[in-house]
Amino acid sequence: MEYSLPLTVKQKRDEEEAENRRREEQTYTNQKNSGDNGRYQNEQRLQFFKNVKNIDELNREFRKLVKKFHPDSPSGDQKTFIAVTEEYEHLKEILNYA
Repeated sequence: MEYSLPLTVKQKRDEEEAENRRREEQTYTNQKNSGDNGRYQNEQRLQFFKNVKNIDELNREFRKLVKKFHPDSPSGDQKTFIAVTEEYEHLKEILNYA
């Protein structure tokens, strides 16, 4: 025998799903209409790996930057190290699917 939820619970779930869809559509529309603003944000995000064209160059550059900014090194900076690592992960994901 199949269990069915009370109508009010179904309605609430449907309303939540509809609201989530509206939010996703709004986010997509905002990204689509951002124009130069979106490009500027992407350029701003790429602080450390601006001239990387493939995954090998990315890995090579990442190793150099990790040595330079690692918190245990004399010239290390933890905030910069974290920023480099996050940017590397982001670009690695993009280049693996490209």
